[in-house]
Amino acid sequence: MGAFCQRPSSDKEQEKEKKSVICVEGNIASGKTTCLEFFSNATDVEVLTEPVSKWRNVRGHNPLGLMYHDASRWGLTLQTYVQLTMLDRHTRPQVSSVRLMERSIHSARYIFVENLYRRNTWKQFTISMRSGSSKAAFSPWQPLFW
Repeated sequence: MGAFCQRPSSDKEQEKEKKSVICVEGNIASGKTTCLEFFSNATDVEVLTEPVSKWRNVRGHNPLGLMYHDASRWGLTLQTYVQLTMLDRHTRPQVSSVRLMERSIHSARYIFVENLYRRNTWKQFTISMRSGSSKAAFSPWQPLFW
């Protein structure tokens, strides 16, 4: 469980204070939120949790619920929205020298999309389309390890 992500930075940012982003990866109900709650209460670390409430309510619709009901139909829609909300999290100005995030911008691709493919819910064509757009959009936030 875990991946470190680096966001792009300019030389001016590097001259200031060095900042780290640690993304806590793991299966559903594996203790990620509990871990992050501990650090948010006990340290001066910035903690960003998954925006699950956004995934459950988009103008009165529940894309997360729709995906669980019919993954082959709604999976791509949900994963695209998840990536956009995670991009929003990753690009927020960092307020502490250390930021802990619940999952990274890469979770959708390397965990959830991979699972949809292995369960034969998505075909290789869908994966290829999804991966191509992800590489272009999210390459600045490459994990240091996975």
